[in-house]
Order: sequence, then C-alpha cells, then structure tokens
Amino acid sequence: MLMARHISQALLIISAVAFCYHGILDYPFLFDDIPHIQINDAIKDVSNIGGLLAYNPARFLVFLSFAVNYHFGGLDTFGYHLFNIAVHMVNSLLVMAFGMALVTAWRGREAQWPWTWLPFFSAIVFAVHPLHTGAVTYTCQRSASMVALLYLSAMTLYLSAAIASKETNQPAKFRYAGALICATLAMFTKQTAATLPIALVMLDFFFIASSERRERIRRLAPFFIIMLIGPLMAVTGMDRELGDIADRVETMPSHTEYFLTQLNVIVTYLRLIALPVNQNLDYDYPIAHSISDSALSAGILLGLLALAVAFYRRERMISFGILFFFLALSVESSVFPLEDVIFEHRAYLPSAGIIIAFWAGLFYTLEKLAPVWSRKKSVVVAMTLTLTALTSGYAAATINRNEVWRDGEALWTDVVKKSQGKARPHNNLGAFYFHKGDLDKAEKYFRQSLAINPKYALSLYDMALLNLKRGDLDTALDYFDKAVTIDPLTPFPLFSMGEGYLKRGMTAEAVKCYRLAVKLKPGIPKGWQGLVHALDSAGDKQGAQETASEVLRRWPEARKDSLIRDLTAPDKIKPAS
Repeated sequence: MLMARHISQALLIISAVAFCYHGILDYPFLFDDIPHIQINDAIKDVSNIGGLLAYNPARFLVFLSFAVNYHFGGLDTFGYHLFNIAVHMVNSLLVMAFGMALVTAWRGREAQWPWTWLPFFSAIVFAVHPLHTGAVTYTCQRSASMVALLYLSAMTLYLSAAIASKETNQPAKFRYAGALICATLAMFTKQTAATLPIALVMLDFFFIASSERRERIRRLAPFFIIMLIGPLMAVTGMDRELGDIADRVETMPSHTEYFLTQLNVIVTYLRLIALPVNQNLDYDYPIAHSISDSALSAGILLGLLALAVAFYRRERMISFGILFFFLALSVESSVFPLEDVIFEHRAYLPSAGIIIAFWAGLFYTLEKLAPVWSRKKSVVVAMTLTLTALTSGYAAATINRNEVWRDGEALWTDVVKKSQGKARPHNNLGAFYFHKGDLDKAEKYFRQSLAINPKYALSLYDMALLNLKRGDLDTALDYFDKAVTIDPLTPFPLFSMGEGYLKRGMTAEAVKCYRLAVKLKPGIPKGWQGLVHALDSAGDKQGAQETASEVLRRWPEARKDSLIRDLTAPDKIKPAS
C-alpha cells in the first residue's frame, strides 16, 4: 500500500512537470545559450573530450551534455529542452526521496500524518514553482539543475546509507559509494558543489547524532578530499569562471558592497519563493554601499537564522531546511563578488531547503496546536485543498512565465520594461532585431543601451557589426576599437575585429586580435582558425602551418576549412630542422 502511494505520488510529480513545461520544447536559444551552445564549436564533437575539458573544466559535465545533445540533434532545441525537463523531473523526485530520508531519520519509520506527506508536499511545490523556469527553460542554466541532481543524490544516498547502517548494523557500502561518486561528479558540474561536504556534516550532526566521533570522521573525510577538486582547478587556472571574475574585478562591487547587496538579494529570493511575481531574467538591482542600505534585510535574515537555532531541538527539519538554504546560496551570495549580483536560477537548489522547512514548520504548528484534530479527515482534506490551491497557482504562474521565453523579442521586451535603467536588456533586444534583419530597430536599441552606459562594450561591438553589415567598414572598425579598448578581455569582438582587419589587408592588426582572442578563450576553435588565416595572409607560412596543425589536433572537424586542409597536407609540412 505504501509503495503504491509513493508510485502514485511520483507519477503525479512527473505529470505536473510535463504539464508545466511541455510548451517549451521548440523554444529557441536565448541569451547565454548563444555563446555556450549555438556558436560554441567545442560542443560539436562529443568524442573530443580534451576540447570539452579545455573549454570549461569546472563545468565539464554540463558541456558534455550539450555535446551529446548536439551529436544527436544538432542545434534543434527540442533535445536540449527535453533534457532540461527530464533533469527537473528527476530533481523533483529527489526532493521527495530526500524528504522521506529526513522524516525517517528524525521521526522514524513509524511517523504518522502529516509527516509522511511532507516529502510529497515539498516535491510537488518544487516541481511546479515558477522560480525554477530560470534553471529549466533557460537552456544553458542546466548547470544549476544538474548540480542540484548530483547534490541531492549525494545527500539522499548518504543519509539513507546511515539509516540502513543503523537499522541493520551493517555498512551500506553501495549507497555510500554512490554518494561519493555523485559528490565527485558534482565538482565538475558547478562551483556550488563545493558546499556539499558541509551539507553532509549538517546531516550527520542533525540526524545521525548517535555516531561515534571516529566513525563520523571516517565517513565524512573522503567528501572533504573530494571538495579539494574545486580549489585545485582554481589554483591551476582550470576554472574559467574564476579567471573571468579575476579579469573583471575592477568592474565589480567590493567584497563589502557585494555582501551587503546579497543580504537584499537573499530576501528577494525568499520573496520570490513565497510570492513569485514580477520575475525578471536580468534585474537592474541596486548595489548596497552601507549597512543602512540593507539593514531591514539583515534583520529578516538574522531572524530566520534565529528561528533555525531555536528549532534545532524541537524540529530539526525546520532548522536543516533554513540552514541548507543559506549554505546552498553561499558560493554565489556571500562575500565573493560576481559581475551579476542576482539571477533566479541561483535559487534553484537552495529553494528545496526552504520549501521543506516551510512544510515542516506548518506541520509542526498543526501538530502542536491541534494534536488531536491534526489527524481528522477534515484537516486532511483542508491541507490537501491548500496544497492543491498552492500548486495550481504556481503551475499557472510557471506556464505564464514560460511564455516570456518563446522568443528573443518577448523575453527582452519583458526585461526592458522591468529594467529600464540597465544597458544590457536594451542591447539584447537590439541584437534580436539585428539577427532578424531589422537594422533600424536594432540601431535604436543599441543607441538606447549606449545612452544608459556609453562604455558598454557589447553595444559598441554590436554597433560595429551593424555598420559592418551596412558596408561601412571604417565606422565598424572605429566601434570595434572602442569596444576592445573598454573590454579587452571579451574574445568575441576580437573575432569580428580580426575579420574586419583582414578585409582591409591590415594583417598585422588581425594577427594581434586573433592571438589575444585565443589567449583569452583557448577552447574556442573560431579564434584559432582566424589566427591561421591571419598568419597566412601576413606571410608567416610556418606559423600558419604550425597553428593549423594544432587546430586539427584539437578539433579534427576543422579539416573542412580549405586553408587548414591545404596547410596541413603532407607535402606542405616541412620537417623539423
């Protein structure tokens, strides 16, 4: 009977996700999907593991999944969206499985209503919540949902292994090994995974309190060794995100400003979890410069932390859920500045903790205030109706929110309305019209973007492309020069700038552009191929041949380029002296 109920609940969760997201399967690539998927040559050969590792080692599994999608469906977005939806389905089921492990660990296998329903209540809300469109509908942000899958799997396996060991007095080796594997894979998915060992320590102290100290250390130590993978990638320069952050440190808030801003951002995430209205892909979020700018938020968050401490002995699922919310956000919402202070997809995994804490708090209150009535049929019906109303409202909001993602015009028009003082949304709406061929409308939004921020490099770059399209090469190069002067660390303007210089016969300048581009982004074949053409045009035949050989070694499909094919022909390669 119990198993049948769980199967029914799982099917309902899967159906709810399918209902909310079935309409996105043909949606186009938008925003970061374009550089990371659409024009990313690194994902176009799934067998080229070395190229994928070179592109972004810290998120290798994410880009491997893109490569698998490309292998089977090219740039047809159907497969990419189907994968994202499937991951979200699994994550929703994992929230239920994790909730079941929490209830069993804290209240035992004899737990009664309403606690036996906490896993399902939490999972169904997680499944249909509109905040999660940022990690599901936004294709390239599957990094948030994939790391959540591995993170939740590791926690569930670890806790269930401890429960099984306690009940049978035998080590649950396979579950524990599964947790180790998931933890290791998570480190190659997203940097958020660095907090996983701390989450396991919390689980151990909250729910496996009878463990001896030596046994606990032996059980947890391997996970802390695994956690060193992230710092090792950072130290060796393999973490591309950290490299990009270091390169742009001058354009970011200070550590103090970022921390104070994040106090407000975390409260915004809480508000969006409770009341997901006025969602926005690209917030024009104010930077907090002093404690007075975030005093109210600090008070709210301190109150929430105090609640977690207060309930540690009374109802630890409340405490754990709250603390997990803060822990899962800590990599992106603490003192380490990021260029964008807020993105909705960052709350994907943390929301699971706060949703579990909400239902645990509600059930705890119900149990304490009405211990007799809590098991009455009327209360069960009332709680079921409450859940139905909540999930129906969230599901409707999710479907409505997904409509914004149907194309670039709908998405960026929505963002421009909500972030009128931010340059990027105006630029991206202009980019939509540019690719559509409406150059006049594109120019209008590019100029609006530059009116907001005259030093916004992407708008300067796009104005260069627009003038290049119109045949005004001199004006285009002028915009390219301005863009690269302001932001010399973005490779994509350098690609087009190199092409522009080649068209004008300015080969030395073209070589310089492409050399800088491949230095900044060595995992993008387009820069290397451009360098081959620039070197050949500059008369550096040996340099062109050596570079062409390196390109073919890393990306065999580059043989389609006739110049590279000719330069690497056996009769053209000179033996080393």
